[in-house]
Amino acid sequence: EELSNIGRLPSGGISRPAFGPAERQARRWFIGRLQQAGLEVKVDEAGNISGRLPGRGPAVLSGSHLDTIENGGAFDGALGVLAALECLRVIRERRLSCPAPVEVIAFSDEEESFLGFLGSLAFTGCLPAKGLEEFRNAAGLSLGQAMAQCDLDLETIDRAARDPLTIKAFVELHIEQGPVLEQRGVPIGVVEAVKGNYRYGITVRGRRDHAGVPMAGRRDPLFGAVELIETMRKSCADIAPEILMTVGQFAVEPGLENVIPGSVHFSVDFRDAAPGVLGALEEGLLKEIKRLRSEYAKNKRALKRF
Repeated sequence: EELSNIGRLPSGGISRPAFGPAERQARRWFIGRLQQAGLEVKVDEAGNISGRLPGRGPAVLSGSHLDTIENGGAFDGALGVLAALECLRVIRERRLSCPAPVEVIAFSDEEESFLGFLGSLAFTGCLPAKGLEEFRNAAGLSLGQAMAQCDLDLETIDRAARDPLTIKAFVELHIEQGPVLEQRGVPIGVVEAVKGNYRYGITVRGRRDHAGVPMAGRRDPLFGAVELIETMRKSCADIAPEILMTVGQFAVEPGLENVIPGSVHFSVDFRDAAPGVLGALEEGLLKEIKRLRSEYAKNKRALKRF
């Protein structure tokens, strides 16, 4: 409840974008709770915050993230971090003997304010080799500038990589991002697979015109975008009902009621546990784009003759 009040919006949701004022407040609050629990506190070069009960050998880690999407919920990420903290508090208060070090960790920029998975990518040594300085948030602030506000240096972020030999296991408690368990009346589930994720940004360009232009003479990119989305939706349903497809962004330019758009930009997100399925969906997407291009070219030639 304390954490959920940090970044609380009038609408009731929570907004704690990575390295922003609300998330910085949440960081200070969390570090204070780790210190109160008597844990060894560390903030690495990527901004990941951890509290540790010492021991011998590789450590067991548990945690998640403190940042949120815009108007997010109270439990996504925060539940995993605070549940892990409570486990460590109980272990220490009851003086339980553990065969390995135990550590709670909160990863930075999970929710893509800049890169997405920034902290966990740095932690596992999987950050992109170049271009980190080019990432900016919605307000135009660069990743380096934002990290500096947390006394972090983008130039040294590679040092956050943890030797995998020092880690025994990682476990995360997370809310279900869906209704299945609730519908079945099951209080908790164990994840058997993590769905792979392919994401695309697609721009369809046409000709901007007044809404009074006859239908036969238009080059409207919105119709092409809608056709592409619907074709891929049907393709997903035909392959397997478990495939997930999401169009989370959709922008029409110029976005005026009486103007045929000049361009349309949208995102497509495919998710499935089988890499082969994702590859097939990508192939189908590119094939459909090629077909639409060819069809558009034919219509363009026909219009010229007309």
